[in-house]
Amino acid sequence: MNAQREGLLATHAAAMLFRVTALFPKLIALPAVTITLLRSAFAALVLWMFILRRHESLALQRSRDYLWSLLLGATAPRVILALRKKIRIEAPNE
Repeated sequence: MNAQREGLLATHAAAMLFRVTALFPKLIALPAVTITLLRSAFAALVLWMFILRRHESLALQRSRDYLWSLLLGATAPRVILALRKKIRIEAPNE
């Protein structure tokens, strides 16, 4: 199978997964935060298994890159929350 066909199949598979995951909140009687946490944990587990299977290293090339990762990981949620308050997006009533 050529690379273009593999990419197309991967794109369709991702689109199908996005569509299917919209059904789960309606079928599961859990709070949205719990569902999001479980989905994130499952995604992290699958990515970890994929990386182990491919025998790839997660090590960064320079020690300075670790600092950037920590800074971005610590500041990105705060920026998103600040933007959300600025735009005044409110969560829908459940």
